[in-house]
Amino acid sequence: LSAQVVEGETKGSNNERPEWMRDLNKRQQKFVCGCLGITSWDGKDIPFYVETMPKINDVVWVKITQVNDTSAVVQLLEYGKREGIIPYTEVTRRRVRSMGKLIKVGRTEPAQVIRIDKDKGYIDLSKKLVTPNEAKACEAHFRQGKEVRSIVCHVGELCDIPAMDAMEMIAYPLYQREPGKHAWTWLYELNQTEDVERILGPLKLDKAISDCLMSTLKNAMRLKVL
Repeated sequence: LSAQVVEGETKGSNNERPEWMRDLNKRQQKFVCGCLGITSWDGKDIPFYVETMPKINDVVWVKITQVNDTSAVVQLLEYGKREGIIPYTEVTRRRVRSMGKLIKVGRTEPAQVIRIDKDKGYIDLSKKLVTPNEAKACEAHFRQGKEVRSIVCHVGELCDIPAMDAMEMIAYPLYQREPGKHAWTWLYELNQTEDVERILGPLKLDKAISDCLMSTLKNAMRLKVL
């Protein structure tokens, strides 16, 4: 069975799950989901980072949620679905007859932050300023961040810790520990070296949480993202 099929089947109540899943107890079901990199709580509203806003010139991964006559409304998926705007003047450098071919609701793609009004919470972004290399790097960074969030929230679920608390205990400190180093890289190193003291020691986690994280990493972490 593919992870995608199982993920679709495992949503909903226990009675809605496939027969082979119903024969497992709750902990066994969580273990199966963990092996496939799936968590029953997807954490989609939890920010990847402790920062609540991006910086100007950051390239971020967005989802287009609405299109009107002058702009596209997007969600910044790494920042708890905070909303931003892509003006049509920032969509492309080319002259086109219909923006509908370039901007479609539901599409995810990279965009560069060009203006921020922190008082009002407005974020303006540009699609046309993003280079192909920046787009590729942004997607890889997003996928790694998404996997970090999924793993950490899964650990929180297993340890009966609220998702946001789990992120504050594990993911956010790893992001802040060494400038420019992704939390995914720390978790990858942890999974490969099992050097719990060096990597998790500064986080001062309970042993039960550390053990749960190690177990989840062994079962769920992909060796390569993108």
